[in-house]
Amino acid sequence: MSHLVYARGISLVANGIFAGVGVCMNAVNVPCIKASNDPLPVFTTTYNNASKVAIVNILVSSGAHFFIYYKTRNQRALWCGLLSVVSIPFTVLFLKPINDQLFALSKSKSTNFTQILDLVDAWDRRQWFRTIAGNLAFLLNVFYY
Repeated sequence: MSHLVYARGISLVANGIFAGVGVCMNAVNVPCIKASNDPLPVFTTTYNNASKVAIVNILVSSGAHFFIYYKTRNQRALWCGLLSVVSIPFTVLFLKPINDQLFALSKSKSTNFTQILDLVDAWDRRQWFRTIAGNLAFLLNVFYY
């Protein structure tokens, strides 16, 4: 039974970190990117650093939740796992095209700030899905497990 306690603790920590990263991206980093005199390097640096933290925590929390579900058939663990892992296909389908455009603009040293800020706004709106899903997984994990 102790392996389930460890898995639950690991899932809580990973969900909490991912939820915090999401909120910081939307509430802190995007406004800083938009306020910058040169938003592309701020976006690419922020994204490169935050994505590593996010990916690890998505995989860890999802794995822990699915392990708990496999061992207990606890439906809440399944829901937490699904709310955690959904960020991966969402990112590939809906955020990667914007990321690719922003990174291409960065590589070309673009100064078309209207286009850049429009893409950052589009990215921010879509990022809210991951932020909400990650926070729901965390809250469900904390209060209803």
